[in-house]
Amino acid sequence: MARSKTTVAAGSATVPIAGLVLVKFFRNKFILAAVFLLMLSVFSLCHPRLCHPQENAPASGMFRIAMGYCFLSQTDDIKDTYKHLLRAEGRDADVFGTSLGVKCEPYYQFKNGIRAGASAGPLILIAGDSHHFQVPLNLSMGYSFFQDAPVSGYLKCGISWHAATGDYVAHSAPGFYGGAGCEILNHKPVHIGIEIMYDAATVSLDRPRGASGHKKIQTGEVTVFLYADF
Repeated sequence: MARSKTTVAAGSATVPIAGLVLVKFFRNKFILAAVFLLMLSVFSLCHPRLCHPQENAPASGMFRIAMGYCFLSQTDDIKDTYKHLLRAEGRDADVFGTSLGVKCEPYYQFKNGIRAGASAGPLILIAGDSHHFQVPLNLSMGYSFFQDAPVSGYLKCGISWHAATGDYVAHSAPGFYGGAGCEILNHKPVHIGIEIMYDAATVSLDRPRGASGHKKIQTGEVTVFLYADF
């Protein structure tokens, strides 16, 4: 009987241990970003444009997709708020949070420099004794400079809204979305770029019982997007 109890206890301990391993893994975002870009580079070897060199012109007047890793500035604020709310209710506050930072942004680049697109991601996840799921969605228009040069830049702005659901989510509010980016290797089928954006969209969470109003969290106040564009 003692042996069976030990076995059960050891088995149950693997759950939090596995969770801690996952959290530490996802927190190492620079490694994930490098791996993701490497995967995109390998995938680009099968891209149709590589089979038609005459089509490898600068990205003007064509549909393109930017995919990469996105860093958010306020994800820990959501996790800390959930812990505070759980403790205020007298519950266990064993939660972990991470940002699965894959972001996808399809857009159309017009020949006159104007660009228009939409994006989704990254996924923000809280799990454990409470649950939270959140995905930023954006619409934007902008202008690209020096499209025919090996290095180009762009400005864009639009609107952002975060689709969110969770144990303490009250509502989401849209906000201004704007910033700038830079791309290199523009004469290659796959470009590499970096983008810094400001996102004013907010998610409102409940406050502890007895407190009025909601707590607004601007999850992606500053976002950095490292991507491959093909």
